[in-house]
Amino acid sequence: MIDEETGESVACPICEETDVCDHWVGTIDGSFGEVFGPLDRAYQKTLKEKYADGSDWDEDFDVLLRSISDFIEDELYVEREHGIDPGGPGMTSALRAYYAENVGNVVEQVTKKFVPKTLVFNLHRLRLFKWIRSLTFLGRAK
Repeated sequence: MIDEETGESVACPICEETDVCDHWVGTIDGSFGEVFGPLDRAYQKTLKEKYADGSDWDEDFDVLLRSISDFIEDELYVEREHGIDPGGPGMTSALRAYYAENVGNVVEQVTKKFVPKTLVFNLHRLRLFKWIRSLTFLGRAK
């Protein structure tokens, strides 16, 4: 990622590393709507649950990315750096990279905030259903 004004590589504000470091939470590509790094796990879980019914996700895709960015910046106070990835004509990306002392905590907080609670409930319900079904099966075998 390059600083658009200086033309130099963007560095981690914590350790000043210009490559991937232990503080890198992830990068959001505002141009192409992609998420990279550890933050992508929380983002993918959110998309998977939110659009599990097959509904069209294009409508509020940008809103979700903006909401995640706002939450990270405003509520978790994670360090942020802006830059671009000059991928060629028509392929330049506007990037926001996030850095924190405790990357795992940030990813966990984003997951808790954006992955619907129904996912957790449905997992418990599915386990209970499988357990009851196994008991019923065992009862029939006798």
